[in-house]
Amino acid sequence: MPRTQRLDPAQQRAVEHLARHQGCVCIDCGSSGYLKSNNKAVQFRGHIDVEVYCTNEEHPVKVLALGEPFTLTFDQAKAIGLRVPPSEPPM
Repeated sequence: MPRTQRLDPAQQRAVEHLARHQGCVCIDCGSSGYLKSNNKAVQFRGHIDVEVYCTNEEHPVKVLALGEPFTLTFDQAKAIGLRVPPSEPPM
């Protein structure tokens, strides 16, 4: 079962920055300047997903900018202050 956690505004901005830095753009308008992170992160096995929307006013409805959630590695998530599961100890 996925686990969720809330992102504060600084964490949302960090997700938006990561998405832009990785070259993500809106699938409808092609812009990276309107990316807006949701405030909910969903943890799966091995990664955390955050929905990123495009706020460009040319869209008639809210658009999931990437067509799918933006995926953070646990290292990226930890770097922006999200809780991640403990690493497996070396054998």
